Amino acid sequence: MINYTLRNALMGGIQMNLRAPAVPLITVDPYFSIWSMADKLNESDTKHWTGKPHRMTGTVLVDGKEYVFMGIKPDSLLMEQTKLDIHALSSQYEFACDEIRLTVTFTTPLLLDDLKLMSRPVSYIHVTTESNDAKKHEVTVAISVDGELCQNLKYEFPTAYTDLSEPGFTCGKVGSSIQHPLTRSGDDLRINWGYVYLASNHSGASVSASEDINLYGTVNHAMGLSIVLDTEQNAEGSFCSRL
Repeated sequence: MINYTLRNALMGGIQMNLRAPAVPLITVDPYFSIWSMADKLNESDTKHWTGKPHRMTGTVLVDGKEYVFMGIKPDSLLMEQTKLDIHALSSQYEFACDEIRLTVTFTTPLLLDDLKLMSRPVSYIHVTTESNDAKKHEVTVAISVDGELCQNLKYEFPTAYTDLSEPGFTCGKVGSSIQHPLTRSGDDLRINWGYVYLASNHSGASVSASEDINLYGTVNHAMGLSIVLDTEQNAEGSFCSRL
């Protein structure tokens, strides 16, 4: 029975859909490596490949109504995930709600014939929207990242946020106030230095940050990049981790 099923699948008689144990979102290097470990992108927090939370959250505001398409955000509506395709250098999700359809593509250009591009610590998120009801809608796409992306553990050190925006280019960075490059070794460790950047050259982009403090008085920042667009337009954002 197994041989018969496999033979028919290989001959095109049966369509086999991949159900990956984890979906790659950012795969720059072992330190900058973020995955979705759920069947749907908005079913759980995104995580570092070691299993520790490295939270990225994605929301879309449609005519004042907020939907979540990536990560966990309480009290917000979940956008329905309709499709997932995993390719060699990218993972593409499709979502839908009553008003719009959303396509989100995560790409890390690890091209072996272009070592300069391959060594660049940048991963890209490309977002497109399309009306689902033949009407025009006001849409704001937002991507937020937690300061834990450049820490071994959240709250291990206080973080700081800097707005680096210039005319025509929106950019912000978050990182530990105390940098400890290459001071630890062993298993189950994440990066403990450098900064995570959010950037876009879209004319409707803006960047901001929020902070929270744990019981021990340690400050942690979360940074968000939002882009205002109409349906039929698209938004692009990029992530960068720099030592």
